[in-house]
Amino acid sequence: MSIIARSIRWHIHLMLACAVAACGGHNTASNVQAPGIEGTAKTRLLETAAAVVQKKPPIDALNVYLDGFHFYNGQI
Repeated sequence: MSIIARSIRWHIHLMLACAVAACGGHNTASNVQAPGIEGTAKTRLLETAAAVVQKKPPIDALNVYLDGFHFYNGQI
């Protein structure tokens, strides 16, 4: 293998190592503050009661993300 090919290969490995090291592992804190007020004790109580009364095991087991692509054709 030539010196240039080894150098390119080394740089690719270095870039991949840096990319993997840059991943936070989903353990980095969010710096975005959600708008709205903090939940009160009454709100937490109502949400807990609603969760007890309205069990939805099949729906809760789903983890679905939908992306809708809508193209505007220019006509009204």
